[in-house]
Amino acid sequence: MPTRGRVALATLSAVIFDVDGTLVDSERDGHRVAFNQAFADFGLPDHWGVDVYGRLLTVTGGRQRLRAHLESRGYAGEQAAGLAIELHKAKTRIFTRMVHEGAIQLRPGVRQLVESLHDDGVRLFVATTGSRDWVEPLVTHHFGTGVFELLVTGTEVHALKPEPQVYLTVMREAGLQPAGVVAVEDSENGLRAAQAAQLPCLVVTNPYTENDDLSAADAVLDSFGPTAHQISGKPVPLVEGAVTEASLRALADCPERRADHAVHPAPAVESGVYVGTTEGREDCPLPHASARSTVREIEVGGPCPS
Repeated sequence: MPTRGRVALATLSAVIFDVDGTLVDSERDGHRVAFNQAFADFGLPDHWGVDVYGRLLTVTGGRQRLRAHLESRGYAGEQAAGLAIELHKAKTRIFTRMVHEGAIQLRPGVRQLVESLHDDGVRLFVATTGSRDWVEPLVTHHFGTGVFELLVTGTEVHALKPEPQVYLTVMREAGLQPAGVVAVEDSENGLRAAQAAQLPCLVVTNPYTENDDLSAADAVLDSFGPTAHQISGKPVPLVEGAVTEASLRALADCPERRADHAVHPAPAVESGVYVGTTEGREDCPLPHASARSTVREIEVGGPCPS
């Protein structure tokens, strides 16, 4: 037990970031635009407006979103699944080109936060349901190859958010336990995934997620800065209206306060083997990385789903 009268300070050892809508403002003027271009390239009349796309975001994963949309338009299950795969491949190519052209920008305040965390030695990771085909070049474009130790994407896991598999995989591969680790998300699905992995979670909303049920979040803000306002949750310090390391440390679990709660290692995910969805190999291994590996050192073995 902690000594009476001593204040146990939380230590922030690692931060795990979502990508879409969190690190980058990518949904409305990024993915939506790429989906619509893919529809046009396939000669389809479909076009997702801003409000329609917002409603479709309740379905996690681009390919799953396409399949649900096509089935609602009357396509049979197998036909919808096959067309969704081809459309999603085309959409990913379009979106990846947008990434390389610099069309997908970081949210205000993100660069300052990430760089300050990295400079202070906080370990940084990505846990996203986006495809590695575009996630890796996007992260590299904005941050280079030495900032984030490990990217785990929807390409390497079979259960997307709100399931916690992507977070559990990051924790297992990086040797992390929940104490001292904070997740940063933008949506209810992301929040549920992080908390199912026993991680405290800061949610920073965007126009598509501001009406999500975020009542269970440890803290909810409307931006990273420079004029961030707290919406709900445990009060977090903001420096000149911006999220900082101190903001995240305020949410980190303190090992001393958790002394009477057993902290278990994150469970392994299918013994480190990707088990497949509707496309790709059944034996696609998860990317492995050393403790301080760079983005480019993390390789995906085989043709995993895009």
